[in-house]
Amino acid sequence: MGNCFFVDQGLSLDIAELEDLLLFYEQNYSYLDEYTNSTLPEPCHDHYCSVFEDHVPAFLITLSILGLLSNVALGVALAKFPRLWDQHGPSKTVLSLMTVAAGIFAVSLPAFAVEWRFGDTFCKTAHVMRYGALFAQGLSVAGNSCLLLRASPSWLFPMALWLVGFLFSVPTAMISNSGDGKWAVCALSSEAKLYPWSMAHTIICLADFLLLPVFLGLAKLTSRCCECNRRPHIDLTWLFYLFWAPYGVAMILKTLVQEQLLRPSCHLQEALNYFLGLSEGLGMLHCALCPLFLMGEAICHQKTARAGKR
Repeated sequence: MGNCFFVDQGLSLDIAELEDLLLFYEQNYSYLDEYTNSTLPEPCHDHYCSVFEDHVPAFLITLSILGLLSNVALGVALAKFPRLWDQHGPSKTVLSLMTVAAGIFAVSLPAFAVEWRFGDTFCKTAHVMRYGALFAQGLSVAGNSCLLLRASPSWLFPMALWLVGFLFSVPTAMISNSGDGKWAVCALSSEAKLYPWSMAHTIICLADFLLLPVFLGLAKLTSRCCECNRRPHIDLTWLFYLFWAPYGVAMILKTLVQEQLLRPSCHLQEALNYFLGLSEGLGMLHCALCPLFLMGEAICHQKTARAGKR
């Protein structure tokens, strides 16, 4: 989460060796006067990692368990209680695909909670599972809002969107790297040679988390102003966008900083790191909370319908 990587505690030995090396250098060498001028700017200190690095692994593992349980519960409700989903909201096909994708996302979370020991291939697979599941859910929600999907009873169109979502994770796989040695962590690389793939990944994330809901929302407002009967449909599945939209904004700011289009001060840089990490954590909560909200809405709708018949 954020810009922190969580590696084995054995690295503390290497840090101690580095401190000994610096002490040796200070005792045997002297700095030139112009480099000890008090007017030189002090380096930026980021406290985000030191605050959260001990808590993120437990958060990811706990969220993975809760996400699996809530999605299994939603899957059982879809299979055993079809009447809950027949008269309102998204189709059972869309909900089933979103449930599978959210479950895949939940399964992938523990892989990023500890030091990576499984090589590049499994690292790429873990990132495909994680981001492919997110892209598939975003496209499923957008497709559910479109009139084309709602007018078609077939499962083909939502299934195609779901598969395209995983196809969009190819750039993510291309920039996935696990490193080597004690610094082996499964992360997205920022190497210059992978820049086109990195930009493709960023653009897809922004489209999935921000552009799709913005365009659909504008289309709904425009159709309402024009008094059109056919307009995009918004329902509780849009909670996915609410969870991930802040992370989309954080990615925009991060990209501007990386491209040197925005040069924040140390305080703003630290605030951006907090925003990036916390917004990603907020987005991850969708895998556990969205299924619960969907089941709650279905139960409340059924109770309201029964009360109306009396």
